[in-house]
Order: sequence, then structure tokens, then C-alpha cells
Amino acid sequence: MRARKLYSVEYYGREVDTNLSLKNAQKAVDRAKSLVGARELGEVRITLAGDLPCRMWETTAPSEYDGFGTYEIAAGVAEDGRRVRLIEILERHLQWQTLRNASGLHATRNVEEPHPQDEPIFDWTDIVTKHYEDQ
Repeated sequence: MRARKLYSVEYYGREVDTNLSLKNAQKAVDRAKSLVGARELGEVRITLAGDLPCRMWETTAPSEYDGFGTYEIAAGVAEDGRRVRLIEILERHLQWQTLRNASGLHATRNVEEPHPQDEPIFDWTDIVTKHYEDQ
């Protein structure tokens, strides 16, 4: 299991958004800056919310199914033509996300600790390795 760094955005010392990737936190800061004007830029800042445990999964669910701490790492096409994505799900939202995917009859399989009966949909080995090296 890995940990994902998540960030919060504060405005005048009050948390206004949390559990964001760094990229999304920067977008939130940019939005806030455009709303409050240039004279108050120093009052909007990004802080580290914490390292939260997460796991890598593969799914056939489209990105519209993502929510509650699900981050797309990569996408591909399986040999049978199905679109498949590599996603990272925060441990505390795992049950919700896998049930959400299942509600649309989309497969979701643990890449890091696969069940012996599960067959991989796509070979993510190189992508997973690079993702972990980059962190």
C-alpha cells in the first residue's frame, strides 16, 4: 500500500477545500486569486493535508464514475478492445468507489495485491513502476 500526498487550500487561514492533488490545489488557488483580486494574493495558500493510504486498481469504468479520492494514473485499451484505466483509490473511499464501478457492471481489480482468480485486463507493470519512482 502506498500513500498519496493530498493538499488543502486556505483563504485567510480558513480551509476552503481539502484532499486535493497538488495540480487541483493549484487550480483552486488560481480560481481564488482571480476572484479576490491581485491585492490579496498572499492570503490564499496551499498546505499539506496529509499522506493518506491508497491502492492501485484497474477498472473498465469511465472517469465519470470517479469520486471520493479516486485519481486516474493512466488509460489504455485491452486486447479485447475494452477501454481500461489504472486508478489510485484512497483506502477510506475504497468500498464506495468499487461499489460505484460495480453499479455500472464495470470490473475493478486490485493491481498491487490481485486475487488469485482475477485475470489482469491490461499489463500495467511499467506504468506502476514509473508512477512509484516519480513520487
